[in-house]
Amino acid sequence: MKKKNLFIVPLIIVLITFISCQKEPDASFTASKTSVVTGEVITFTNTSKDGNDYEWNFGDGVTSVLANPTYFYENAGTYNVEMTAYSKNGKKSDNATASITVTKANEIRYDGNKYPLTKGYLENYGDWDGSEVYYNFDVTLVDDGITITQDDAMGTGNLIYLELWSSSSTGLVPGTYTFADNYAAQTFSWGETGFNYNIATDIGTLYECTGGTVTISQSGTDYIFDVILTLATGKTVNAYYKGSLIYYDQTSKKSSKKVMRK
Repeated sequence: MKKKNLFIVPLIIVLITFISCQKEPDASFTASKTSVVTGEVITFTNTSKDGNDYEWNFGDGVTSVLANPTYFYENAGTYNVEMTAYSKNGKKSDNATASITVTKANEIRYDGNKYPLTKGYLENYGDWDGSEVYYNFDVTLVDDGITITQDDAMGTGNLIYLELWSSSSTGLVPGTYTFADNYAAQTFSWGETGFNYNIATDIGTLYECTGGTVTISQSGTDYIFDVILTLATGKTVNAYYKGSLIYYDQTSKKSSKKVMRK
C-alpha cells in the first residue's frame, strides 16, 4: 500500500494562507504642480500604502518604475498621469490618476535651443500709409536683458521683432497674420529674430525673416503670440508669448518710426 504524503496538505494550506495575507495596495500620489508650462519640472510623491513596486504612465507615451519620479512635458496639452502600485508578489495592484495641464512656455525655440522671453512691447504708429484703412503696430518680445522705452531701446539679449498691420486703429485684431511685403491688414511686413543681440549698437546675431505666420489672441488683459518664422538662413524659429504688453503711443512720431532693420 502506498504511503500518503502527509506534508502536501499542510504545505498547500501554508501557501494559500501566505498568498491570501498579501495585502492589496492602496495607490495614491501627489504632484507638486498640476498646471505647468513646457519644460517645467513636476515632482511626483508616492503616498501609496502596502505597495512594493510601482509603474508610472505620464500620458505621453513615457513610463517610469521609480517610486517618486520627476518629469517635464515638451508639448502643451492635458495629460492623464496613472500610477499602478503592485503587491510584493505582483498579483495584486491598484491605480491612481491625476490630470496635468501643460501650456507653452514664453520662449524662442531655434536650432535645438530654447531662449526665454519675459516681456513684450506694443508700439502703435497708427495709419502709416495714409489710407486710413491699415494701421501699423510694432511688437517686440524680449528677455530681461533688453529694455524698450517710449523713445529708446537698450540692452543685450534675445528678441522677436514684428512689424504688424491691423484693420483696427486702437489695437491688433486677433487672428493669423501672414508675411507679406505690403501694408495690408492681417499681415506683417517685417520680422527679425535676435540672439545675444545689442539692440542699441546692432552687435550680435540678428536674422531677418522671409516668411511665416503670427497668430494673435487675447486672454483677459494678456496677449498671446504664437509665432513661426522662416529665416533668411532657411531655418525656422518658433516663439510663444503670453502676457501683458507695455504700450507706447507713437502716432505723433511717424516721421521717425523706429525700425530695427539692418
